[in-house]
Amino acid sequence: MEPKKHSPLIAIVLAVVIGLMVIALLNGVIRPTQIVVAKSAIAPGTILSDVLVELRTIPIGARPADALTKTEDAVGKMLAVGRAPGDFIVQSVLGEIAGAGIPAELPEGHVALAIHVNQASGIAGLLRPGQTVTIIGMLSPDLLSDNPVSVMTGPLTDFGLP
Repeated sequence: MEPKKHSPLIAIVLAVVIGLMVIALLNGVIRPTQIVVAKSAIAPGTILSDVLVELRTIPIGARPADALTKTEDAVGKMLAVGRAPGDFIVQSVLGEIAGAGIPAELPEGHVALAIHVNQASGIAGLLRPGQTVTIIGMLSPDLLSDNPVSVMTGPLTDFGLP
């Protein structure tokens, strides 16, 4: 008796069916979604346009809660934080033109000041122009009563370094 030869057609059909089942299962688990990402490096303070952002497909599990899903939602908004190419554009890094940036984030009674930095005042290059630092000054009430305080006002360009 001669052994039966199995048709390769059965193996091919079975492989195709298994492949389709795997694809259907992965699409159900991964569920791709589109989000807005930066096309190129974008500096803080830049007003976003269609040229600077694009849609990219990612698994829904990797999508941040405040990610934008349409480029129209990002266009015209100001970027408060710099983005590298491919970085997600999320609502928390955007601001309206009038209220965005550091002043909008400060609590009442706080101000942001620009300080000129050079090689000597920048701790030998560790502090560079454009970086943000926090300067906290604490004065005791008895120090204030012994030393009069003078307040100078005017545009920042009027103040020079000592």
